[in-house]
Amino acid sequence: MIDPAVDLVVRWSLALLFATAAYHKLGDFESFRMVMRDYGLLPQRLVGSAAACLVGFEASLAVALITGVLRIAVSGAVVLLLACYSTAIAVNLVRGRRDIGCGCSGAMHKQLISWWLVLRNAVLIVGGALLAAPVVSRRLIALDVYTVAVGVLTLSLLYAAANRLVSEWPAHLRTLPPRSSRVAAARL
Repeated sequence: MIDPAVDLVVRWSLALLFATAAYHKLGDFESFRMVMRDYGLLPQRLVGSAAACLVGFEASLAVALITGVLRIAVSGAVVLLLACYSTAIAVNLVRGRRDIGCGCSGAMHKQLISWWLVLRNAVLIVGGALLAAPVVSRRLIALDVYTVAVGVLTLSLLYAAANRLVSEWPAHLRTLPPRSSRVAAARL
C-alpha cells in the first residue's frame, strides 16, 4: 500500500511527462514520424499511423493519470508503453544504430538513443508499476498539498536535468583529445 500523497506525486509526474511528450510530438508531428521511421521496426506504410496512435495514447495516459481512473489498467499501460520504448531503443543499440533521435520530446530536443534512455525508462517503469498498489485511505491535509507540489516539481526538474546532462554528454566527449594524447600529456 502507498500513501495518497506519494500516489499523487508519481501519477502527476508521469502525467506531466506524457502530456509534455505528446505536446512536443504533436507540435512537430512530421519530425516525430521520421524518427519512428528511423527506428526501422515497422513497415513504412504503418509508421504514420503508429506515430499518431502513440501521440494519442500518451495524451490519453496523461489524462487518465491526472484523474486517477482505472488505476491498474493505466499502470499496466504505462509499464507496457515504456517497455516498448525501451525495447525499440535496445534493439537499435544492439544493431549498432546509435545515431537515431529518441523521439522522446519531438524535434525540439533531439537526444540520441543510448543505454541511459533504457535505464531511465526502467526507473519510470517502476513508477508506473507502483501505481497498481492500493492507496492508503486517509484524508489529505494542507502539508500533503505542499508535498505533492514540491514532489512533482522536484521529480520533473530532476528528469529534465538528467536528460539534459546525458544529451549534452556526447558533445563534451567529442571535444576531448584522444586518450593517447591525454596519457602522453599526463606523463610530461
